[in-house]
Formats: sequence, C-alpha cells, structure tokens
Amino acid sequence: MSHASVDDQDLRGSRIWADVHEYLSKLHCPTFGQIINAIDLCAAPDGAQIAFTGMFRHNLQDTPTTRICILNVGSKSVETLTCGPNNDRLPQWSKDGQKLAFLSDRGLEGDFQLFIHQLNNPDELLRTPNVDGSVEHFQWSLNNSHILMGGSINLPGTESASTIEGRNSDRMPKADWMPAIKSGDVDDLWRTLWLFDLEIGTLRSLNQPREGRVPAWNVWEASWCGSDHLAAIVSERPQEGEWYDSKLALMQVDSGVVDVIYRPRRQLSFPVCSPSGRHIAVIEGLSSDRGCVAGDILCIDVSNRALRRLDTNQVDVVHVTWKVEDSLLVMGIRGLSMVAGVIHLAESQFEEIWSTDEASGYFRPEITWLSDRAFAIVIQSWTRYPEIALKSPGSFSTIISFDHEGAAWLRAQLGEIRALAWLGPDDIEIQGLLYVPKDIAPPYSLILNVHGGPVLSFRNNWPGDSYIALLVSRGFAVLNVNPRGSCGRGQRFAELIVGNFGGDETGDHLAGIELLESQGLVDSNRIGVTGSSHGGFMASWIITQSKLFAASLPISAITNWHSLQLTSNISPNFGATFLSCASGVDSVNNLMKCSPVSFAGTYPTPVLQIAGGEDLCPNAPAKNCLLNAVPRSLLRVVNSSKKVFNPFIECKGRKAHKIIDSLETGLLATTVKKRPALSEPLEPIAGNNVKKRRTSSGSLDNLIALSVEDLSRLPSDTLISYIVDLQQAYKDVRTKLGSAKLVLGHEAASKTIEAGAGMSKEQIKAKANKLANIMGSEIMKQTKWQPSCKTKGKRWTYSAMVPDTEVFLKLFSFGEEKKAWKQKKINLDELEAITEELRASVLQSSPRVSLIRGGQDGYSPRDPLWSLGRHQQGYYSPLE
Repeated sequence: MSHASVDDQDLRGSRIWADVHEYLSKLHCPTFGQIINAIDLCAAPDGAQIAFTGMFRHNLQDTPTTRICILNVGSKSVETLTCGPNNDRLPQWSKDGQKLAFLSDRGLEGDFQLFIHQLNNPDELLRTPNVDGSVEHFQWSLNNSHILMGGSINLPGTESASTIEGRNSDRMPKADWMPAIKSGDVDDLWRTLWLFDLEIGTLRSLNQPREGRVPAWNVWEASWCGSDHLAAIVSERPQEGEWYDSKLALMQVDSGVVDVIYRPRRQLSFPVCSPSGRHIAVIEGLSSDRGCVAGDILCIDVSNRALRRLDTNQVDVVHVTWKVEDSLLVMGIRGLSMVAGVIHLAESQFEEIWSTDEASGYFRPEITWLSDRAFAIVIQSWTRYPEIALKSPGSFSTIISFDHEGAAWLRAQLGEIRALAWLGPDDIEIQGLLYVPKDIAPPYSLILNVHGGPVLSFRNNWPGDSYIALLVSRGFAVLNVNPRGSCGRGQRFAELIVGNFGGDETGDHLAGIELLESQGLVDSNRIGVTGSSHGGFMASWIITQSKLFAASLPISAITNWHSLQLTSNISPNFGATFLSCASGVDSVNNLMKCSPVSFAGTYPTPVLQIAGGEDLCPNAPAKNCLLNAVPRSLLRVVNSSKKVFNPFIECKGRKAHKIIDSLETGLLATTVKKRPALSEPLEPIAGNNVKKRRTSSGSLDNLIALSVEDLSRLPSDTLISYIVDLQQAYKDVRTKLGSAKLVLGHEAASKTIEAGAGMSKEQIKAKANKLANIMGSEIMKQTKWQPSCKTKGKRWTYSAMVPDTEVFLKLFSFGEEKKAWKQKKINLDELEAITEELRASVLQSSPRVSLIRGGQDGYSPRDPLWSLGRHQQGYYSPLE
C-alpha cells in the first residue's frame, strides 16, 4: 500500500496557498517595523500625553510584538518608550504624572513583571521584586505610595506545562521523541494580590493563606477602595469555571480579611471605586467569557451596603470609571452602536454624550477619559483603519492614524457593509451586518459567519486580520448575525439563550438568510457556514437542522455538550449557567439532544473541522466528534490553543488556506448540486445501508422495493416526495379509473391498491399503524422552517399528506367523521400515544399538532393535511 510523501502533502505549493500568501503580503508587508494598532490607552493626569501599548509587526509568521508608546496630544507625535525584548504592555501613570509603570516579560517569555519608568530620568528603570507567578493587572494608590498587583501564582504541584518548559528550558533536552510533561493545568493556578511599597521597595502578599499553602480566596479582579480597602471579584476555588459563580467582596489591606458584600445572579466584572472609596460600581450581566461582561451598572454604598441598579438607557455597559465623586463615566453597546454617557448618581440619570456606528476594541473599548466630557479613543470601522481620536464637547477629530499602504490596498478590494434587521421565530427583532463583494452583481455566494460566546456580538470593526475580508475579496458575501443571546440588546435579550442552545437562535440565522433570498441577494444553492467556539458549535449544529448549506467549517467547535461538561476547563459552572444542567440521566439526555454529534452521519453537508490541540475549551473530546459527516475532514493544529486562530496570519496561513479551500470547493465548484425540491431527493448518506432508489422504473416502483426499515432511514425530502407521488397517483386513478385496480411497479411485484372500492377495517388499521411508525421516526427529520400566515413570522413545522380519509381518521382515533371540521388540535401526549415517544432537536418546546381540512394548495376538501407546530415560550401559534 503506497502513501503520499511529505512533499505531496505540503500545502505551500498549492494555488490557494499562493493566493493567500499574496493577499497577506500586500496587506501586512507595508507595516513591518511600524505601529499597526494601539491598545491600553492611559491619559496623563494633565491630559497632555497619552501612553498606550503599541503593536508592531515584523514578519508574516509571528504574532505582533508590543511596546510602550507615548502620544503627545498637542504635537500629535509618538515616541516609542521601550524596546523589549519580548513584550511590554499596559502602561499606567502615577497620580502625579511623574512615573509610568508597565508590565513586561523581557526576563522570561510569558512571565510578566512590573517595571516603573521615572520620566524626569529616562535612563532610570525600576524593576520591582518578582512575584512568584505572572502579573495580569495593577493599579496605583491615590497617594502614589503603593501599587496593587494581581495575577497568577505558582504553588507546588500546580505549575502549568508552559511554566515548566519556560523556567527549566535550559535544563530540559529538546529531543523530538520526548513526550510533553504536564504536572498541572493552567486553570489550577491561583490568582492573588500583592502590594508593592515604593518607599521601602518591599513586596507582600495580601491574600491570607488557607490550609497552609493556598490563598483564602481566588481574586479575579481588584481595585483600590479608599486607602484601607480593596473591592475585589473573588471565588473560593481557582478553576476557570469558578469565575461564573464569583462574588463581590471588600478586602482589608492590612489584614487581608475578605467580606463578601454581594452574591450576584449572573457574572460580575470591572469593579471601580469612587475617589473617596464610598461607592463601588461594578458591571453585572450574563456572560459566557471571562473579561467580556456587558450588562447593568450596580452601585453599592460601602457604608451601608445599599445597592442600586442604575439606568443606562438600554445600553449594555462594558466600561466604567470615576472622575468625580458624584458621577460615573460609562461606555457600552446598544444594538450595532457604541454609546458613551455620564450617570449622575444624585438624580440616577443617564446622559448620553456620544454614539457611533463604528467600533473600538475587541470587546471593551480602547478609551481613556480626559475629563467628564472628553476622551481619547481608538476608533475603527470596515473602511477606517484604527486611529486614536479625540472626542471633546462639540467636536470629534483624529489625533493620529495608523493607516498604511496595505490598508489602502485592502479597502480597494472590498465592497460595502450593510446593517440589516429582521424578525426571528417569535417576532423578536434580530440584527446583522452584510458584507458584499466589490464589482460583483447578486445573487452572491454567501457565508453565514456565527460569533462565539454566545454572549458576544459583531460590530463594525476594521477587517484586517479576520477571514471575513479575505472571503469578501474572493467574491463571497458574508452575513454576521447577532442572534438572541448576543450582548448589546439588554439582559432580557441575552437571557433568551439560556437553556436554548441551538433552539431559536437557529431560526434567527435562517430567517436572516431567507431575508437575503427574498431580496435576490443570495444564490440559495451556494450557502456555507463557519464560526469559532460557540460559532463553531452553530456551524456544526445548523447543518443538522437544515439542508440549506453546501459547506460547513466549524472552528474550535463544541459538538458534544455532555463531554464538555465532563472535561472542559469551564465545567461544570458554564453548563449550570447556560445549559440549565442538573445531574443524572435526564441531564445527559438533554445535553445530547442539542449536541451535533448526536446527528453525525445523518446530513449531507461536507464539513472541515479546525481545532487547536492545546485548546482547553473545548478540549479534544468535546470537539473532535463530527467525523461521521460525509464528506468530512479534521485539521488539528497540535501545539495551538484557540487563540492561535484569531488572526489567521498567526498560524502561517494554515487556517486561511483551509478556509478558502473548503468553502470554495463546496460553494463555487461547478459540480455543486442544487438544493433538492420535494421531487428531487438527496442521495442517501454513505454508511447508512439504505437501498438506493432504482431508476429503471417510476418512483412508485422504488417505493414498493423498500421495507419499513428502509423507509425509516430515508432522508426527509425523499420520504416526502414518495408521499406526494403516491397521493397524486391515487387521485389520478380515482379520477380516471373509478374502482379499477392500480398496479404499482413491475408485474412481479403484484402489489395493488384498491382505488375507490374501500378497505376492510383490518387493512385500514394496518395502514394506519404503518404510517404511525413512519411518523414517529421521521417527524423531526421533516421539520422545516416555514412561514406562519397568522403571525407573519416563521415557525418550525412538519407537514405531510395522507392518501386516504379513512386511514387518516383511524390514525388519529377520530372514529367516524360526524361533522365537517377545518382544524383540530392534539397535544404532545395524544400524539405520542400514536407515534411512541418523540425525541426532537427542537429545544425548550412542546410539539402540538393541527389537523387541517380544506382546499389548500390545490388539494380537494377531502384530502386531510396534518401539521406539527411548536409550543414556545408560553403561547402557541399553529400553522394554518
């Protein structure tokens, strides 16, 4: 048996690899050695200078490095203050503006420690004593005498694999055959606080030990609250999943004693205190990702623990700070817009001072306040390369832009962006962004791009390092949807995702595609789907619920929720928050109902799954489970975490190449099949042992050749086509032949149906039983996303024709037909009494049945039609 050589498998010689390399070269090569973006903005106390973390790219292979830079607001000039090696980040001015502290891993890659620049003596750089771990955040005290530091600590038996390799790399052999050694996971690292005293140069831990060696509390975030206390977000254990149940606490600086003052229903982030230390403001909201909380502002009076939930005028707040004692400065998301405002505590009033349809930062805005009405911000959009701008009363102007020749080239390749809105399954407004290719007339090949989280959102960002721009430049349209559960629409909207993964959010995406189809913008036969993390789950899930998609590319996908609960670094707390998980068999069954792996091998969409070998969320058991899809493939980058996939350039084009190859093969190839109509069934899935339909005779011949077991395994469209063909043949015979016999298939079949002469009770009962068996196994396969004439919206529905009135009445136990009726309803229990238990992928709902009579769609008044609708969120709208 011969195998392909390594050279044969080298992707670098392919046409698409060359195309992607040329694309990245034109975009990024002009930026080598210069600032490409700014983060961590921090204005000096007098507002004359702004320190920031500048990002520099040096080649196409490595991630950008970061340096501390200072922008002179008046002259609009930039000075690069540090030079590494490795990375410098997160600058913060002392309260008097004489010192600038920052973090750097110049001593050991990945091990960030605190450094302090004395600005009146540029050659003087103070390195504070090393903490036993890595510093993640810090804050100056009000009198500049101390610096509070927070970060991860290393305890015996809890070092991460990366820590071991980094600290002992000079003593460890580098042989390729040696296995990776792990003595603990990253989430076993405790996070604690240290206090550095600038006057005497000492460092001490603030977190009292417990059990002799571990801290009393795990501290995720902290802020000075006056001079004697700290406001902190804490949990009792250090695992990443424990963050979902963290609490707000006051910690005494001298003793380290912790007093929990608020136990939230959802997640907390960004605790900040008023200058006097009297009030604490903190963001509370449903959150799927640590560091990404968008929600309400809570204000707590430290003296009496009184709590107020402040009005934000429908803005999901992501950033909050104090400038004066009686007002809060906030920024957040409202729909597709970004909003800045001031909250006046005395009046509990929100004053909006600025809004924009552009974006800033990945989640939190890159902003620094100069006064209670002025701020500097890194602004960007689909057409605006990131720049630092100044917002002051009555004006908004650019201080410095990082635009370059490569960005200008990219803009010339891209079409426009359009903001859209449509109604989801229950008439809730859903918003999205459509990116269209340049100089190409519709209908477009479309990529549905699903965001992660799920409590995140798409905004109008610069596209440089995303694969969206690459796809648009190659002729695709891309639809970014913010379905229910996204941030920016209030907590009620976000909460709609809880316990409903893959449920109505599926309809939100499909309804957006249907809007584009109705406007003639999309080629219905060339639609693909992709997404990362939760977006990867949806890219895996939605193809099991709809045959609309010609290709799927899940990235870092969860395909098995039960496995995620058992093995992920965010379990079990994530599941308790979002999946409404309990324990026991019922919980497992519910998790598997919304797991794409449960449908593996039952859908025709080709899949390429991309996963990072070192990704802890999801890890291997939760993500590498879709390999029964046909055709299917898995790209597993062994030494990569999820983060390696964010800018695709970071994995040297591997991801970009595979994305383009997969989607163009599935959507743009001339051999791609059209979506089948009812009379044009899909080919059976390989491996299902379903007999293929014969082509030598008509479709009814093929039906006779199939057993009941074969029928139960048929794709839904195939089964529906048989029902329609049989119904039409039966009607034709009744019209043309009266009571003559209709012979189905070749003579040897010798199977007949008596047309018009009536059947015995035994025949009717047998046929009703047979139909019930088929219904029970096929109902949910045939469930489709259909319009509702009552609500003008969409519903999951199932419709089928029954060829004989007597069979229909027997099936639903109606007895003899005593009077004419248009519609009857039966509930789930009554339906399951006919079909046995129904296990469906429709979440958080109970199916009910409407039985409809009447001349619909050209059928005669005696042709019964039955439809399966959904009972959803307390009300029921049947299909009419």
